[in-house]
Amino acid sequence: MIHQAYRAIKRAFSVILLSALMAGRAPAAEVAIAIAYTTDIHGAFEPAEYGELRGQGGLFKASTIIRGLRKAHSDLLLVDCGDIIQGSPEAFRTLGRAPLDAACAMGYDMLVVGNHEFDFGAKRLAELYASAGLPVLAANMSSRSGKKPALPNVSPFLVRDVLGVRVAVIGLTHPLIPGWFLPSGLDGLGFERSVPALRAILPAVREAKPDIIVLAVHQGLRRRADESANEIGAIARAFPEINLILGGHTHQAIECERLNGVMYSQAGFLGSHVGLAELTFDTSSRRVVNSRVRLLPADASVPVDAGLKRRFGPLLAETRKELDRKIGSVSASFYPSSPLPGQSAVQTLIARATAEATGADVVFHGALTKAWIGAGAVRMRDLWRIVPYENRIVLLRLTPSELREVLEENCAFLGTQDFRGVLGAAYEVYADRPVGRRVGKVVAASPGQKEHAGRIVVAVNSFDAASAGNRFKTLRAAFERSECRAVETTNETRAVVAGYLARNSPLAPETEEGPMLMPGPE
Repeated sequence: MIHQAYRAIKRAFSVILLSALMAGRAPAAEVAIAIAYTTDIHGAFEPAEYGELRGQGGLFKASTIIRGLRKAHSDLLLVDCGDIIQGSPEAFRTLGRAPLDAACAMGYDMLVVGNHEFDFGAKRLAELYASAGLPVLAANMSSRSGKKPALPNVSPFLVRDVLGVRVAVIGLTHPLIPGWFLPSGLDGLGFERSVPALRAILPAVREAKPDIIVLAVHQGLRRRADESANEIGAIARAFPEINLILGGHTHQAIECERLNGVMYSQAGFLGSHVGLAELTFDTSSRRVVNSRVRLLPADASVPVDAGLKRRFGPLLAETRKELDRKIGSVSASFYPSSPLPGQSAVQTLIARATAEATGADVVFHGALTKAWIGAGAVRMRDLWRIVPYENRIVLLRLTPSELREVLEENCAFLGTQDFRGVLGAAYEVYADRPVGRRVGKVVAASPGQKEHAGRIVVAVNSFDAASAGNRFKTLRAAFERSECRAVETTNETRAVVAGYLARNSPLAPETEEGPMLMPGPE
């Protein structure tokens, strides 16, 4: 009887011991992985002064949110999805240095290359990346030879150990960058479509044996088919093994959407939001068992980071003085839209300044934003509102037929913000005619209205000369033809407009004749 009891106790103890050993060999533990992210900061330090984000956003508020997240998450990953160094007067004054210094101070783990990172040129960008020392991601960007890093500190992906979990972050920039910048600004860099680039790099990613795969990309999710420019949908369909896609570029705030089972999020622009992705990883099953994404608004309830603001205070004070500097005056408001397509008061102001600075016969240019200039004194901050980009003026020598081709291509955008105005030429537009025959007579907008003869000096901005993202392929083709004798001037659009206002104030709003809309088909 005693022996039977002993054997029963022994069996029970063996079961308990075996269970304990099994539990020790395969513990069931869940690890919380936190990834914070921003996008399209555009060099903004302080909250926006106007527009839909007035009083919101900026690096100072974003830094406060990120500091709070670090207290809540012991091993927070911090990623920026591109366009951080350009877009503000502070960024312009330091050629991108100040926002990148702020990113270093805020402890970003990695940056993705955005298209506006090239506004100061690839050589300047290389200097900034080399001095900052931050890891930069762009799997679809390569050097001229393809055998060395495209730029200092740039790699296709990185793997980080977060609380014992291997997290791979792959970066993609925008594939259409060569359609927005002339070759002189890209220094031989090459750019590839997203899906082929990911197919090429994923074997190396898998070889690193990550537990979680995150894609940080400077492209956005479009509601309509727009995958020639923003390939998020195609990526999610092709690579369902990606756990999370963080996007940017299109300035949308998208908290979370599921695309073919892949979680997608986009954190607005100008620091309007800081995104937080929380992924729960089960170390027993080796998979993500739960995930959620939140967008944390940098609104009026969020104080600025006093330490960061103090660090950049002198630069902000100097910039504020420059922005308050009076340039000239206008007798009435200049608006960016008008009943005549493309021929607004703002467009005419930019075009007249361009013509005066270059002596061009014709200026092909649009209003760059929806901002306007109010009547009275015009200060430098007003020019930043209507000319926010670092564009230069390019001169092309076009034949009348080549100019007609440019105007014909422009007709595809009739009635949209992409339609460009024209100074120095008047022309007929038959909107109902077939493509290729929508432009009628083109004449010089001068006394006598004579048709242009010989080659015409046409001024465009560098963005349009590069094709404006394939909108104006005729301009890019002309730029590349030797007989058009393209000249990239050193004239920057904002400086040219400032000089024109200073010399010609007070100015009254006016528009040129531009296109004459003709009724009916042929």
